[in-house]
This record gives sequence, C-alpha cells and structure tokens, in this order.
Amino acid sequence: MTLTTYLADLIERNEIQEAHKFLKKIRGAGDKIASLFLRDLVNVMGINLTNQTKDRHLLQPIDIWVRRTIQLLTNDQNMADNQIREWIVQESVKFNLNPERVNMGIWFFCSQIVKSDYRLKTIINNLNNAQNLVNNFRNIIKNVYQHC
Repeated sequence: MTLTTYLADLIERNEIQEAHKFLKKIRGAGDKIASLFLRDLVNVMGINLTNQTKDRHLLQPIDIWVRRTIQLLTNDQNMADNQIREWIVQESVKFNLNPERVNMGIWFFCSQIVKSDYRLKTIINNLNNAQNLVNNFRNIIKNVYQHC
C-alpha cells in the first residue's frame, strides 16, 4: 500500500485527524504542509467529502494570503489560524461550496493574480477590481499561449 493510498483510506473512513497526525511525524512537516498535502490529495483523488465530515478544517492550509483574505473578509485581524480554518469550512458549506477548492482558489487568486496586500485590500472593497484583475490575468495567459 502506498502512502497516498493509506492516507486516502484514512480520509474516506473519516479519520482526517489520524492522517494529519501521521504526516506531521515526517521531519519538516507541520500543520500547514500536512494540510496542504491532504487537501490536494482529496482533490486529485476525487475523494467525496460530505458536509458532515469531522476535522475537515485540517484540510485547510493557512498561508499569508489565505490569512490576510479571511481576516479582511471578517474584519478580524486577530483571527487565529484555527479560527480561519473553521471559518472557511463553515462558510463554504453554508453556500454549498467545496472548502478545499475555496482554499485553493483564495491562495491562487491572491498569490498569482492579486500579488500585493494593497491590491487585496482594494478588491475586498470593490469586487469590480477583482474582476478586472482576473480579466487581465486571462488576457496575459491567452497572449502567452498564442505566442507559444
């Protein structure tokens, strides 16, 4: 049995905490790396998690972009990483969204498109700015593709 199969089996049996603890035993892997690996494993392997899955917050890696975004959205600069994880899961489920993909989307959008704390603050206040950034990014990718 491979590591990914073992971890996928744990997650499918709703033993996310065990999978998370297992990964954290690896030298250099802390909460963020364990959550990142498990989040991506769930996504790549297409593991279907129900809204009632316990410990789903452990599938939410929190980096500076996710932290900044959620703290801005909630207007709570003191929100701890565990609270941010829980907030992502609760709010995603409330709107029938996949929390792991919401987490991925926040990270990708902020790190690859927004790229600055100043821009992030301006788009939180005006979503038209966010749409403009996405359109510009799409045009850049399209131009790169055409030139290749």
